[in-house]
Amino acid sequence: MNMNEVGAKQLGPERLGNPNQCEHQQSGPEEIDMSAGYIDWHLLFCLRLAHVVSRKRESGALPLIKVQQSPKGFKLKISKAWLDKNPFIQFGLNKEASDWKKIEWKYEIELY
Repeated sequence: MNMNEVGAKQLGPERLGNPNQCEHQQSGPEEIDMSAGYIDWHLLFCLRLAHVVSRKRESGALPLIKVQQSPKGFKLKISKAWLDKNPFIQFGLNKEASDWKKIEWKYEIELY
């Protein structure tokens, strides 16, 4: 599953902001639960991954990145050859894995 599939399948159309596909139409802006306990883990994962892989801010091609999710974690599959050429990104991904572990979420990195 690629990152687009993660967003589309896990967040659903109502979270992706397409009001034409929502099960319930609202007359005003969509309401999002912003209570203290609400965390959109899928969105957080996607944003943090995007931040790590775009740190260089170059227009170079990214490798195929596959993501699998479990009830409490994510597995990232990414090219070893590409990471070998981008050691700062590899460091960032390893740091992400460490940070997610601190909150008891899995973040596995599998190289292909």
